[in-house]
Amino acid sequence: MFEPLARRTPSEQMVDDRGRLIVVGRVMPREVLPREAGLAEDLRVSRGVLREATRGRRPGK
Repeated sequence: MFEPLARRTPSEQMVDDRGRLIVVGRVMPREVLPREAGLAEDLRVSRGVLREATRGRRPGK
């Protein structure tokens, strides 16, 4: 009757959120982001989640 909802990891959610900010023009592609600790704090995610999301978005990986 109902389809199960797809579960996403925190890093997948973060990647999607950052992508939306690029699409709407709030963050420019290739813009230099703050250092890891500051960015994790701004996004309210752990540094581990931030690292996982970054690894998942590298071209060719």
